[in-house]
Amino acid sequence: MILARAPVVVAPVAVAFDWSSLYVGGHIGGGWEKTTFIDPSASSTTNLCCTGFAFAGGGQATDATAKSFLGGAQIGWMYQI
Repeated sequence: MILARAPVVVAPVAVAFDWSSLYVGGHIGGGWEKTTFIDPSASSTTNLCCTGFAFAGGGQATDATAKSFLGGAQIGWMYQI
């Protein structure tokens, strides 16, 4: 005797979200600084220029500044395994 079985219905498997896709991006930034320093061993430029003599201990405050810019872009493909 052969028993007939009823067909088994299987629900479809839920597919997880797929992150695979094209991406485009960019970045921008900058930086700046200002530093004041004194070099006590340096002679004064004004003294050397106007008198022809450099006087010892004539160090003066000096400012150093810097500014910069940075930017870029990227494009690619992310593939989720």
